[in-house]
Amino acid sequence: MGRRVLPLLCSLALSGLLGLAQAATWPSVSLPPRSQGAPVGEQLRVNGLPTRIQRFQSELSVPELLAYYQRLWGAGQPARARPVSQGDWQGVASLQPPFQLVLQARPSAQGGSEGLLSVANLGDLQRDYIPRGFPQFADTRIVQVTESQDSGQHSVLVQQASRAGFALNVDRWRREWQRQGFQLTQEAQVPSGTGQGRGWTAFFDRQGAAVEVSVAEMAPGGDVAITVHQLSRSRP
Repeated sequence: MGRRVLPLLCSLALSGLLGLAQAATWPSVSLPPRSQGAPVGEQLRVNGLPTRIQRFQSELSVPELLAYYQRLWGAGQPARARPVSQGDWQGVASLQPPFQLVLQARPSAQGGSEGLLSVANLGDLQRDYIPRGFPQFADTRIVQVTESQDSGQHSVLVQQASRAGFALNVDRWRREWQRQGFQLTQEAQVPSGTGQGRGWTAFFDRQGAAVEVSVAEMAPGGDVAITVHQLSRSRP
């Protein structure tokens, strides 16, 4: 999968679903009309859930997409398709045990909209999904872990939120990967702008593995968002 950070996928209550058969047939989720898209990754788990995702571009507006999937997934039962939102993304979620279907969409700069269609198997939850040995700090919360196996390359994308300051996070993440034997090959810092905080991106390499780290202030002097993308040639 690419380095672009996926928006956070909607999560629904799992109680009563985890004991369902893991061999259930995956539902077919088609793209909306007047749209083009492609799958994201080959074997994907999001927060421990097997997940299939399609990214797409559509001529339809966001309201048209929402209405389309509310009709499609509601099928006369509106409670089966409820609205969800995450930042500038709007969506529709449907629980069809043991699967969770989610549409997320936002306006596209080229006109129309861009979106994600995801299907997660709630009956096959991997509870221990945080990568073994991944650095964790008391002031930092892991929000989402996306793991994929794509063309022989193992990828883990960890999205986090931290209460610690920007400078502290830059220093700790630079030191942490160097401590683990990675070499810093490139780094760049973006100064704060009007209403926007600072940003820092760094790349680290070690034989057979690479790490990309991004640290960004949500607002000047505010909380920090951290993305760590680990790549290796084979699954650890």
